[in-house]
Amino acid sequence: MDTASAAAFKTAQIKFIPTSVTGGTFDTDGTPSTQATENLTVSHVKVIRDYMMDTIHVPGWRGGDRYVCLASTKALRGLKNDPEFLQWRQFGQSEESFTRGMVGVIENIEFIEVNHTNALSNSKGLAGVLGEAVFFGDDAVAMAVVMDPELRAAIPGNFGLQYAVAWIGMLQFGIVWDTNTDGEARIIHVTSS
Repeated sequence: MDTASAAAFKTAQIKFIPTSVTGGTFDTDGTPSTQATENLTVSHVKVIRDYMMDTIHVPGWRGGDRYVCLASTKALRGLKNDPEFLQWRQFGQSEESFTRGMVGVIENIEFIEVNHTNALSNSKGLAGVLGEAVFFGDDAVAMAVVMDPELRAAIPGNFGLQYAVAWIGMLQFGIVWDTNTDGEARIIHVTSS
């Protein structure tokens, strides 16, 4: 389910590609056309946050004033190694790291680590310099369920010596607003060509 939901997030029309320590390129056609030369930094987070707030007017997560970022371990390493990250971290609640998987909050964006490399890659850009991330607000991705996922056990075979269990379900994830239009776009995908 992680991989399926991440695939939906990554269909976002707006891509951000870090091309310097402080800046990058926005591609708004759904395809990254530039190669990343840097990993994610606090400066990039500021650029992305301002773009979400002032350019495409993304509503906050669950009607609040915060955004969310799901980021690969490598993308977060770029942030954690940035000296400016410590200034933001000292005002956060460190216990949230353990209870909610949060890494920190920067510019009202909650950062959550994803260590599932089939969902978010640790190797994008020039020589694998960039880790993948998705920034989003409210109403970003939806899940349609035909049959709730459930765990099923097979009838034991081979005189009770063989057991099998499997997850069975019918569901699909999809982006809610497949557009780059102001007021509709909800996701920015950090990636590289």
